[in-house]
Amino acid sequence: MGQEAERRGYLELEEIRNFPCGDLLLIDQLWVKFSGGKFGFSVQKQIWLDVGGKLDFGEDYQSAKQAYEKMSDRNGWRKSAQYISYKDAIFSTSAPIAHLPLVCIGLGGWVCCGVGGGFGFSRIETCKL
Repeated sequence: MGQEAERRGYLELEEIRNFPCGDLLLIDQLWVKFSGGKFGFSVQKQIWLDVGGKLDFGEDYQSAKQAYEKMSDRNGWRKSAQYISYKDAIFSTSAPIAHLPLVCIGLGGWVCCGVGGGFGFSRIETCKL
């Protein structure tokens, strides 16, 4: 997404909304293939839907927050009601299902690690993952 995103170390919401579909699909296919179906954006999307998340939550922030908490508890992004930091991510196949990829995005001055509680899922839906 460019040198500025690389320098920051995370993606801004607008960059996620414009992420090229072909690249997103390729990234997902590689995660799914080399994790034996355990990791990938499409795997995360299914868990998001399973916990009641919506692909484009619009104005219903509270519902999205609750779904994100449930998903994060399930896939290991949250422990004891606290979100993990990037350095605490488990980069091995011993991680919980859908733990990876762990994407960090900037949201109004703070950084959210995960898929972003539906922010990224709307792009995943647009790209038909």
